[in-house]
Amino acid sequence: MTSYIAGLNFIKRERQRPAATSTGAQQTQKVFGNTARKWLPIPEFIDMYNRFIKGVDTANQIRSYYTSLKIHRRT
Repeated sequence: MTSYIAGLNFIKRERQRPAATSTGAQQTQKVFGNTARKWLPIPEFIDMYNRFIKGVDTANQIRSYYTSLKIHRRT
């Protein structure tokens, strides 16, 4: 993905504030404050990854159901 996209463009997406017990909660508290949701600029390649990863996961799951190894015995 990063070889296809230069990473110079940013897209604004609405993000949820992580839980107060999550890792890095102090850093995100500075950005979000008291709001539960906020529009944040994210790099375009991260947005593409988030949109298309479901298709990759589904393809990997379906591929795991079938094997390409054929067992044959010589007589």
